[in-house]
Amino acid sequence: MATPQEPDPAELQQRLEQLIQEQPSGPPAAPPRSARVTNKISNRLTLGVAVALALMIGVQLGGLPWRFRREIWQIQGVVVGLALGVVIGRLSVRRLD
Repeated sequence: MATPQEPDPAELQQRLEQLIQEQPSGPPAAPPRSARVTNKISNRLTLGVAVALALMIGVQLGGLPWRFRREIWQIQGVVVGLALGVVIGRLSVRRLD
């Protein structure tokens, strides 16, 4: 079984320079303005739905008898944990901007 030949360094250098020249110069183009506006609107809509849902759940839990307080505290702990996870995840994500 024959071993593959090693490529010529000059050939490798030439290919590398060709690949570098093919790369676009400058940062990538920003998305169209309408896409950014739509993204902002969807973020606001999602936030509004989340707040409305939280209010509805809060009103329903507020009507429960006091004997279910441990379950209510557990639900509150889960919700706070999820909210913190989302916030920390959003703040720690690397952005390409």
